[in-house]
Amino acid sequence: MKRYPIVIRFPFFCAVVSLSVMGIFAKRGYLDWRSMVNHNGELERQIEAARLSRDELEKQIHALETSSFAQEQAVRQHLGYLRKDEIVVELP
Repeated sequence: MKRYPIVIRFPFFCAVVSLSVMGIFAKRGYLDWRSMVNHNGELERQIEAARLSRDELEKQIHALETSSFAQEQAVRQHLGYLRKDEIVVELP
């Protein structure tokens, strides 16, 4: 087995260590990559929550467009309207 002199081994070892450290700690290194992957996962969860919210709102819009009962409930809840024969009792 051939042994290389220290003049060749030491710079090679330093280069390997330097590249490894840079690969882990550099701006686009492993740690930054993991941070971006975690951030992307969080953004995907937020997108999915927004999609679910949008779907629920679309269902509510469809119900308001087609159902007179849903329209009446919306007017009662949001605007506080009553029928002419109803009485409101407020409790303290």
